[in-house]
Amino acid sequence: MKSGRSLAGGAATYLIANVLNASIPFALMPVLIRALGAEEYGRLGMFTSAMGVFSVAVGLGSIGYVRASYFKVDADQRAQILGATLVIFVATVILLGLLLAFAWLTGLQLPGLGWPEVVAGLAGGAFQFLFTLRLTLWQMAERPTRYGVTLLLATSMNACISLFLVLAIDMGWAGRAVGVMIPLCLLGVGSMAHLVWTQSIGFKYLVGRLRPILRFGLPLAPHAAMAPVLVYCERTALARGPGLEAAALLFLAAQFATPIALLANSTNLAFKPWSYKRMVAGEQAEVVRASYAAMFTIALIGCVYAALLGPLLPIIVGKHLPGAIECTSLMIGASVASAWYLIVSKGLLFVERTGTLAGISIPIHVGAAATAFVLDSPLAIAVLHLISQCLILVLVWFASHRAYPQPWLHPWTRPSSR
Repeated sequence: MKSGRSLAGGAATYLIANVLNASIPFALMPVLIRALGAEEYGRLGMFTSAMGVFSVAVGLGSIGYVRASYFKVDADQRAQILGATLVIFVATVILLGLLLAFAWLTGLQLPGLGWPEVVAGLAGGAFQFLFTLRLTLWQMAERPTRYGVTLLLATSMNACISLFLVLAIDMGWAGRAVGVMIPLCLLGVGSMAHLVWTQSIGFKYLVGRLRPILRFGLPLAPHAAMAPVLVYCERTALARGPGLEAAALLFLAAQFATPIALLANSTNLAFKPWSYKRMVAGEQAEVVRASYAAMFTIALIGCVYAALLGPLLPIIVGKHLPGAIECTSLMIGASVASAWYLIVSKGLLFVERTGTLAGISIPIHVGAAATAFVLDSPLAIAVLHLISQCLILVLVWFASHRAYPQPWLHPWTRPSSR
């Protein structure tokens, strides 16, 4: 079992990699805002929203099953699971491509998106899925250094290509989109091809492997897709109402809140396998104590970050996007709530109650998305986003405790044997 020192070292490695990874696009932000302008930056935000939705849709939640089954099967079975995952991915990409082609031929249009953003979003989402699958395999194999180096390599390539295409070639938002997709394609597709070549991915017994993956992933896919769908609806509502400049403001606020999300992800990458091992051993109280420590630390860092960011935002973005301070503070609060959700949802995932997660998140996100279209300001939508994240956190926390009781009220006591 991994020692506490090893766990802390792995978490630190993930954190350093994610902080460095976040700092690169963060440094690009003022350059892109001034080079693209509010309208083009708003179109870039719509592309990233579409890419987020498609990256979830093409996998149907299969990466979650790869992660959950990793320690339960041997190498041959793991290769079969990966093969079935790629079959699901290819079939879904083809199906989505055919549906989009049909929509284009019949003159249909997605709200707030032109067809260039749609096509780029599907391509980027597909490459993002393959890249995430490669990173997931290194995460579960407990190789944080390879994870971090690959992530930083992709982001560095992303930044260099984007700056060249936007500043030198003057491609606008499309230059940034191409800069995002090229490294994901090279690293994602290349790594999957290498795994197939080395027989780390197999395609035997597909029918038997497809069923448990779909049973696990189908409820998880709409649950995971709801977050980017909500973001897409929020930005679309602003683009159709106040305009692309308002959508750019919300996109900017979300970008500034990203470091908190990356902090949560870094903690979760090392903390989740550690927690599962403790839960199997019946050490629920230890997991709860560590969960509280992580939640307190993330909340404290979020408060300090928001306080420090307040006087710096006008310097970073200038006068291009007034109201950025208020929206950014609200989005940071929503990121803290989302980080807490990652911590408290482990019980549901441990007992494979993915349907419960979907039953909670989908109605809340649908309601929030519908409400966004009757609001007319980025500030109001940022408040709505915070409320929806807090509501999901509370309900998932309660449902997780019901499905897998943990001593949240008395974490200092020894848990009863299960």
